[in-house]
Amino acid sequence: MPDLTLFSTITSASASFVAIIGGLIASKLITINGERESIETRILELDELIDMKSKEEQSIAQELDEDDALDYITDHIGDIAEKTSLADVYEADKPQQLEFETLEEYWNTAIELYKKFQKVNIYGCEVNDDDIPIELATEFAEDNFMYSLCEKFAKIESGAAWILTKSLSITTAHTNWYNSKRKEQNTILRELDVLKLQREQAVRQKNILTKPPHMKLGLIIFAGIIVFCILMPLLFMKLIPHYPNIQSCAETTCIIFEALGLVSTIFYMGHLLCWKHNKTDKK
Repeated sequence: MPDLTLFSTITSASASFVAIIGGLIASKLITINGERESIETRILELDELIDMKSKEEQSIAQELDEDDALDYITDHIGDIAEKTSLADVYEADKPQQLEFETLEEYWNTAIELYKKFQKVNIYGCEVNDDDIPIELATEFAEDNFMYSLCEKFAKIESGAAWILTKSLSITTAHTNWYNSKRKEQNTILRELDVLKLQREQAVRQKNILTKPPHMKLGLIIFAGIIVFCILMPLLFMKLIPHYPNIQSCAETTCIIFEALGLVSTIFYMGHLLCWKHNKTDKK
């Protein structure tokens, strides 16, 4: 009966190697999974903050656009009354804050509102304290831009168009409000830049964890030890009783692979402890 002690010893030793590497890989994967979940949670939080800040900035931007458009329309209220195209006046008087496409939307809205205002006003309908027809005042009670336009159109219809620039000029309180809103918008934009940068960094960290370093090497060593240091000796233990002449060659082969497995395990453990130098190490 052939002596198979060597093969059983190699199999037992290899099982220990597998347990060590398997434990390292499992520990690493558990840590990585926890880090990924933490980063994904952080990304979701950043997305919510970015969405909230973006809505705040859009709301403020709309308020400022409406205010700038209202100032521009006030300066050109006669052109609105004559239903002049914005293209005919824009080149001669370009506003600082508004692009043509944005201003054109407000301009055309003002012209359409003036047409509606004239149509409603023809029938001598009841007006409120601002001389705005009740129908329009009710419709635009919650729309500051449209209501302000109605106030200006009421001045035109009452024959007081020549005093619009003076009587409806920007007050100190309004200037303070405008500057405060512009400052708030700039603050939110800076906060958005920081949040977006943080999100980009979090996504990069998540992508790094998607392909963790050393895991592929560990799995290759893990699989190699199982195949060549456990399954192969077990196979030889089954074959040698039937083919005794291969025992010497099988023992040599198993010893070689066992040595390779041991060296690979030590190399892998040392590789895990080897930290790459980066820029932060130089500071």
